[in-house]
Amino acid sequence: MNDNPTETVDDGFTFGTKAGTLSALRTYAPHIKVPDFDYFTVADWERSRTVVLDRLRLVLKDRATVAVRSSALDEDGGSMSMAGAYDSALDVCLGDDSDVSAAIDRVISSYGPSPSPANEVLVQSMVRDVEAAGVIFSRDLSTGAPYYAIAYDDESKRTDAVTGGFGAHKALYLHHSVTEHALRSTRVQSMLRLVRAVEHATGCVPIDIEFAIPTDGEPVLLQARRMPTVSKWNGVGGQRITEILSEIEPVTERWLEPKPGIVGRRSILGNMTDWNPAEMIGMAPRALAFSVYQRLVTKEVWRSSRGSMGYRQLPANTELMASLAGRPYIDIRASLNSFLPRDLDDGIAERLVDAEIQRVDAHPELHDRIEFEVAPTVLDFTTPLQLSTNYGHALRKDDRDLLLVFLHGLTRAMLDPAAGGTLARAEQMIRNLAAEQSAGPHKPWLSSENWARPRTLLGVLDTAQRGTFAFAILARHGFCAEAILRSAVARGAVAPERVEQFKKSIRTIAGDLTNSLFDVARGRCTPEDFFHLFGHVRPGSYDILSRRLDDRSDLFNSAASAETSTPEPFEASAGETAALNRLLAEANLGIDTRTLLEYAQRGIIGREFGKFVFTRNLSDFLEGLAAWGELHGFDRENLSHLSIEALSDLIEQNGHVDRSAIAARIEIARSSWNETHALRLSYLIRSIDELYIVPVHRSLPNFVGTRRVEGPVVVITNDGPSVSLHGSIVCIENADPGFDWIFTRGIVGLVTQFGGANSHMAIRCAEFGIPAAIGCGELLFHDIANARKAEIDGALSSVRVVA
Repeated sequence: MNDNPTETVDDGFTFGTKAGTLSALRTYAPHIKVPDFDYFTVADWERSRTVVLDRLRLVLKDRATVAVRSSALDEDGGSMSMAGAYDSALDVCLGDDSDVSAAIDRVISSYGPSPSPANEVLVQSMVRDVEAAGVIFSRDLSTGAPYYAIAYDDESKRTDAVTGGFGAHKALYLHHSVTEHALRSTRVQSMLRLVRAVEHATGCVPIDIEFAIPTDGEPVLLQARRMPTVSKWNGVGGQRITEILSEIEPVTERWLEPKPGIVGRRSILGNMTDWNPAEMIGMAPRALAFSVYQRLVTKEVWRSSRGSMGYRQLPANTELMASLAGRPYIDIRASLNSFLPRDLDDGIAERLVDAEIQRVDAHPELHDRIEFEVAPTVLDFTTPLQLSTNYGHALRKDDRDLLLVFLHGLTRAMLDPAAGGTLARAEQMIRNLAAEQSAGPHKPWLSSENWARPRTLLGVLDTAQRGTFAFAILARHGFCAEAILRSAVARGAVAPERVEQFKKSIRTIAGDLTNSLFDVARGRCTPEDFFHLFGHVRPGSYDILSRRLDDRSDLFNSAASAETSTPEPFEASAGETAALNRLLAEANLGIDTRTLLEYAQRGIIGREFGKFVFTRNLSDFLEGLAAWGELHGFDRENLSHLSIEALSDLIEQNGHVDRSAIAARIEIARSSWNETHALRLSYLIRSIDELYIVPVHRSLPNFVGTRRVEGPVVVITNDGPSVSLHGSIVCIENADPGFDWIFTRGIVGLVTQFGGANSHMAIRCAEFGIPAAIGCGELLFHDIANARKAEIDGALSSVRVVA
C-alpha cells in the first residue's frame, strides 16, 4: 500500500492517483487532449450512488459510452505500478444506471474485500472511431536507456489491445534524440509529440502513458504514470548511449556507402541475412563468440567457398559481418555480390544488385530469405518468371537472357555428381576431417597440458576453418536443391506434402543422434559410446557458456520410450517423375528426376554432417580455452569476453601470461558488452537515421509441414527444461544442433524466434515430420512463449496462441 500516493517533481508537477495525475495534466498542459472524465472515491460511492451517477451524467452528458477504470491509492506509484491488478470496464452505456453501477461495483470489488475508502474510480468518455491505440514508455523498461518504447495496435480498433494482450501489435523504440522528420509515419510522429508533451509537463520523469488515436485527430491521452522500475536500473546511462550512437554513425556510413570492387551504389545491414548471426551467435554476443564466428565464417570462408563454386570472386579484404558497438550485422550488398555468376558483366551486375537492394528496402520482411526471394542464386524452374516480375524494370530482356545463360552454366556445374564436382570434393574434405578427428583423443584438452595453449588452440580453429569451408559449399548445395524443389512445387510438378515426405525419408546425422539417445535410454547403447560420437555437440555452438552434451548428466532422463526410427523410403510416382523430367528438360539442366532427388539428398545430408564435423573442432577449442582459463584463474564467464585477437596477442608475447593485463581486457570487453545490451538497434539498417529508429521485427515465420498441431507451450534454454516435453509445443529462441535431443521427448511442434527456411531446425523438423514455425521474430515469439497453449497450422501458415 502506498501511504503517500502523491509525489511532486522538481518543477512542481504532482503525480497522484490515475485520476489525480490526469487532473494535474489538465492544469499543467491544457493543450494535451484528454477525454472528458470525472472521478470519485469509494466513500463517495458508498455514501450516495445517486449523487455520483447524477454528477457523471452532468459532466459527461454528451457521451454515450464510458470507460470505468480503477484509480487506487497503491496503483501507478513510483515504486510499483500494479498494472492490470484491478478491473476496468469499457463501452459502458452512460444512460443505463444499472450498467454504470455494475461496472463501478466490479472495479471496487477488484480492490479487495476491504478497500480503502480513499480509493478512487475514474470514469472516462470512450474515444470513438479508434484508428490506433497503445502504450509508450519514455525509457527502456529494463535498462532505463533513453528510448521511447512504443507498442500499438492499428487493426482491432480497441483501446486495450496492447495492454490486454489481444493479438499481435506493432512496436518500436525511438532514441530520445530522434527528430520528427526522420520518421516516415505521420502516425508515429504524432505519438512522439504526445509523449514529449507529457514529459515536458511532468518534468521529464520517466513515464508510462496510454493513448488512443481517433481517425480524425491527434492522439488522446488515456492515462499517465511514473515508470515503476527506475530503482532497478543499473545499466548504461543515457549520455553513454548517445555517445555510442555517435561513435557508430561513421562506421555505419562506411558499410552503407559504395565500395571498390563491390557492385551496388549502396548497402543495407541486416542481422538475420545470409549466415544469420542473430541466430548463430545472438543479437548481442560476447567478444569470444563474435570473434570466433568472424574467424571461422564471415571474414574469408563465406566468399572463398562461393568463389570456388563459380560465383563472383570478391576482393580479398571483403568481409561479410559488421560490428556496430558489438552487434553483428550482415552487409547485404556484399552477400548479393557473392551470389552473382562469376563472369557476369559489371553493368548488368550493378543494375541487378541495385534492384535487389531496392527490393529489400521496399520489402524488409524478405531480408532473412534473400537466397530464395531476392537473389537468383541458381537456375530453377521459376527463375525466368521471377527475373521478369521482380527485376524487369531494372534489367532489359537481353540482360536477363544473358544472366540466365550464366545461371544455367553455374547450376549445371553444381548438379554435376561426378568426383570432380564441388559437391563431391566438399564431401571428401569433410570425410577427411572426420577421419582426423577419429584418430585423435575424445577429449584432447585432457590428454596434454600443452594442448591447452593459445598457439595450439588457434591451430584448432584453423582446422575448424577447413571444416567451415567444406560446410559452406555443402550448405550452398543444400540451398540449391531446396530452391529447385520449391520451384517444382510452384510449377505444380509435385505437391508440397510429397516434398515433405521426401525430406522425411532422408536419414541425417541428427537422426543417428536421436536414435542413439533412444538406444541409451533402452539399454542398447552405453552413455560412453554415445558421448564418444556426439558428446561435443552443444546448443550454442560458439558459446563457451553453453554446455556440451557430454556435460549433461540428465541428458537421458525422460527420453521417450519409442523405438528407434527408420525413415520410410521415398519413390517419386510416375506422374511426378514425368512432370519433373519435363521441367528439367525445359531448363536443360542435364539430369533426370532420380539424379535430382539424389543430389538433394546428398546436399541435405552433407550440410548436416559438415556442421556436425566442424563443430567438433570448434567445441574442442572452447573446452581447451576453458582448461587454459582454469589454469590461470579465469572462469568461463570471464573467457566469454576474451576475443581471438586477445589470444593472438598472447602468442606475440611468447605465451607469457600477464594475468592482470588479461583481466583488464576482459573487464573492458564486459563493460562494452553491457553497453551493447542497453543499446537498441534495428534488425535492418538502411540509413543513419535508422540507428535511432528501431522497429521490433514482426517476422514472417518459415513454416515446416502441413499438419495442424496444438499443445501446451514449454520454453527451453541452453540448460534444458525441468518439465516433461511430451505432447508440447517447444519454444526455443535460437535453436541449433545442440537441441536435437528435443526430438526424443515426444514434442508435437516447435517455434523459434530466429532461423530461416533452410536452417538446421527447419531441416530437422521436416525429417521428423514435426510442424514448426521457424524464425517468428521477437514479437510473435514472445506472445507464443508466454502462452499456456498454442497451435501451429502448417497448411494455413499460421501459429497462434490458443490459451
